[in-house]
Amino acid sequence: MKTSLFCTAAAACVLLSGVSLQAGAAESADLTVTGTIRPAACNITLGNNGTVDFGTISAQSMSSTALTELTNDSMSLQITCDASTAVGIDLTDNRADSKITVADVENAQLFGLGKSGETNIGAYAIEIPGQGSAGSNTTWSISSADGTGNWSSVANNSRTRTDRIYSWSTVGAAATTPSTLTTVTQPLRVRAWLNNTTNLPVSSNISLDGSATITVVYL
Repeated sequence: MKTSLFCTAAAACVLLSGVSLQAGAAESADLTVTGTIRPAACNITLGNNGTVDFGTISAQSMSSTALTELTNDSMSLQITCDASTAVGIDLTDNRADSKITVADVENAQLFGLGKSGETNIGAYAIEIPGQGSAGSNTTWSISSADGTGNWSSVANNSRTRTDRIYSWSTVGAAATTPSTLTTVTQPLRVRAWLNNTTNLPVSSNISLDGSATITVVYL
């Protein structure tokens, strides 16, 4: 009994001694609290649950040497905020490594349609009409490289770009500053180009696999 008690005390002394010999031991630690208070919170929704469906495309209707172009009817994008605020959207291509080259269309205007094996299926563009709506008000689309300034008007049915931020103004087509809004509805249209059937393995089904993320940007 005495031996056991003596060994426990000795162990405690060794531990305490080890602590006292540590050089530069911290006796305090900093806690940092971060966050952002926004004037408003916004939700974004896309018509048809964000799905653009070109349906069944017959390989016989496609060219063996040229691209096949497909056009989708317009779908709506809507942003709703709980207070009036200036917002925009940023577009990111989640299949960027699969897009093909399309004549007269810039690379930043194209989004990939996925791959069939090692072959790129095609590309698509998201077109934005120059006008939308904010309640009973008409909106005009504007864009900026970084969302902090140098806004310019967007021509009707322009192709969106992954290197631009898009917003809206209610003061006219020549506007250079985003308006503060609680809601905005913007039609969009998708135009796609499919690779030729010489490149694509059309002996079996090929599923289009485009994916893009549209994110609300607070300005």
